[in-house]
Amino acid sequence: MKNDLDMPLLPSAEQIRRREFATVRRGYDPDQVREYLQGVAGQVETLERELRDQRKEAKAQRPPTPGESLAAAVTAGEVMTPVPATPAPTAPPQDPYETIAKRFAGVLESADKEATAALAQAKAEADRVLQEARSEADRIKLDAQARAEQAKQQGTDSLAEAKREAERILGSLSDRREVLMTQMHDMQSKLLSVAKELEASIDTPEGPEGGDPVHAPSESGTPDDVVDPRYEDMWAIPKGKKMVDIPDLATLDVDFEEEHRD
Repeated sequence: MKNDLDMPLLPSAEQIRRREFATVRRGYDPDQVREYLQGVAGQVETLERELRDQRKEAKAQRPPTPGESLAAAVTAGEVMTPVPATPAPTAPPQDPYETIAKRFAGVLESADKEATAALAQAKAEADRVLQEARSEADRIKLDAQARAEQAKQQGTDSLAEAKREAERILGSLSDRREVLMTQMHDMQSKLLSVAKELEASIDTPEGPEGGDPVHAPSESGTPDDVVDPRYEDMWAIPKGKKMVDIPDLATLDVDFEEEHRD
């Protein structure tokens, strides 16, 4: 199976410039790859030009063969008896293919190093971004938990305060009810006592013959103006009790005769 990235062993500068690559997710930046290929193509083009120059120079420095020398002499009209001559020692010309191969290998090695460094840098950057995202997520989670705990504590405190206030109000109402009930019972007892005394006075009136005379009302006032000291304690506040204002109390319908019969 042929790979899409297969290319000649020694590609030309134009082949490098026109090289196309498949697009994948999270790959390298196409603009950077294209710029890098342009640079490599420029270096290959320079190496090819140097190779052509070295070939020309090597061909110019190579000693002519006997056939080439004879042809040159015939052309110049200087045909002479050949005299064997000892050729001067010349340094073996350097193989241009070996030179260009070394240069191209150096370019590929440099490109591989740069690609490895870019990959390592991208991986380090990705790890850094991932770590920052995790740290931010942990911070947000802890902050949300702290706010939830604070709101829960505030709700608990508010509920406890409301319970305490309700208990205080209920306790105050209970105390007030006890005071009112005590005052009402005291008033009821006093009213019953007065009613019994009035009933006894009505049942046993004393006539003018054997008893005390009935006193006529004084001219200075009506009988309602006279206050019997025996009934003054009806309105007295019991010792240890507080006077409680009772606004708009409903009228008590008390049947003293029925209670007396009971």
